[in-house]
This record gives sequence, structure tokens and C-alpha cells, in this order.
Amino acid sequence: MKGKIYLKFLIIISLALSLIGATYSINEEI
Repeated sequence: MKGKIYLKFLIIISLALSLIGATYSINEEI
């Protein structure tokens, strides 16, 4: 049970980081 929550947390963090990275790269292009 704990492992599943940890995996979900890691997935959410990685998604958030990729979103931040995408917006940052778009801002850099402008």
C-alpha cells in the first residue's frame, strides 16, 4: 500500500517537473 502511494507521488512530481520545464523552455524561446 505504501509503495503505491509513493509511486503515485513520484509520477505527480515528474509530471509537474516536466510541465515546469516545458513552460520554462517556451518562455526562453520568446
